[in-house]
Amino acid sequence: MVQQEHPGSRPRAQVRQRAAWQGHSNNVWSVCALRLADGTYATASASSDRSVQVCSVDGELITRFTGHRDTVFIVCAVSAPDGRQLAASAAWDGRIACWDPETGKAVAWCKNRGSVYSLCSFNLASGTALLATGDRQGNVVVWSATTGKVVSRCRGHADSVWSVCPVVLSGGVALCSASDDTTVRVWEPTTGRQIWSSRVAGIGGIMRRRKAHHDEVHCVVAIPGDGGRTSLVASGSSDKSVRLWDAHSGGLVAKCRGISAKVNALCHVVLKDGRTCVAAGAEDGSGTVFDVAD
Repeated sequence: MVQQEHPGSRPRAQVRQRAAWQGHSNNVWSVCALRLADGTYATASASSDRSVQVCSVDGELITRFTGHRDTVFIVCAVSAPDGRQLAASAAWDGRIACWDPETGKAVAWCKNRGSVYSLCSFNLASGTALLATGDRQGNVVVWSATTGKVVSRCRGHADSVWSVCPVVLSGGVALCSASDDTTVRVWEPTTGRQIWSSRVAGIGGIMRRRKAHHDEVHCVVAIPGDGGRTSLVASGSSDKSVRLWDAHSGGLVAKCRGISAKVNALCHVVLKDGRTCVAAGAEDGSGTVFDVAD
């Protein structure tokens, strides 16, 4: 069952500005949190000025990574096998860097064949740190975060891939992707094998069309269930809907309606009482929150 959350049903949080930082000379496209070696946290910001800036939560500059040659569109945290937390950043020219946020030194470089539109990091059960990218040409590539080498190429999308995220299945960590070709797909990351697609399903050896999105899919997010495994995948589309998929089989679970414009962003929120919500941000500036219940 999917229900729309009623606005004003909860008290507002008390919010105050803690700090502000300067330093970038152009647009900031992405920010993320990083855990430093001393256990404190910092923020990393990716900018059109070709740099990534790492600042303390009090706004103090820690380091600046300047190895990119083009607009840096995305930055994310990476959990290295040795326990350190690294940063990964991707630029329009297809170059992806994994680097130390305290020294600004590169650990590894990856070179994609086209502009990178999406980036995420995850770890296998062995602790191996991987990066996944989606690009303008529809490629999904999995990379070693420590060597920069290609681990696998996930082939199947026919248009730009705007979002990638890890999903935890019974057999281990998998990778989910969303594309302008209207599909959501889940892959085995070390081989590139497709596990399921939102477009078709294999039933008794016969491929049957699913009730998929009918316009571009811009975002996906994994929704955790019991035991730390992913139970659902949520996807947001230009068709003004959010759809919930069974993370293991790809079956359509629910369609969330009532959104007034193209969905550009999603996240999941776990409330104090244990309920899970999905929040959607749309092109017209609106936001919608849905309760997700079994």
